[in-house]
Amino acid sequence: MKSLIFAPSTVFLISLIVAISALGAAFVAQFSFGLKPCILCLYARVPYVFLIIVSVLALLNGEKHNRLFLILLTIGFLASLAIAGFHVGVEQHWWELSGGCPVEKLAAKTSEEMLADLLATPLAPCDKVAWKVFDISIVIWNAALSLVMCAYLLLALLKKKADA
Repeated sequence: MKSLIFAPSTVFLISLIVAISALGAAFVAQFSFGLKPCILCLYARVPYVFLIIVSVLALLNGEKHNRLFLILLTIGFLASLAIAGFHVGVEQHWWELSGGCPVEKLAAKTSEEMLADLLATPLAPCDKVAWKVFDISIVIWNAALSLVMCAYLLLALLKKKADA
């Protein structure tokens, strides 16, 4: 009897929902609640864009290359976990972000260009907890979500291998 929770189409759909939800939460926090992201918060969004693309392609692909898509999704959530884990360390002051938040030099720019650059620069420091849910930093939630998804995808890969 096949387990529906580990069926490739279910795994791809769950990955898509998780990635859209995580990215959506970041955008809602930024644009609806005015929460300015730090540079690490912006980097944390990249794996979710990758995960959305891979999940959609996997769902559209039918039964072809399921193992490859499972591996790609696992890599995407591992990347998300790595970024979130590093950000947790910066937030908890276990280590520092080398060089701090990057800022472009303003020399040789017009005042309009400087203003546009300053407005586009993330205002939030990477080592401050910006948002908590149930008294836990959203960065820790992101790391936990990524870890759970990695475990789920690895189980799906093992199930796929056992079924083969």
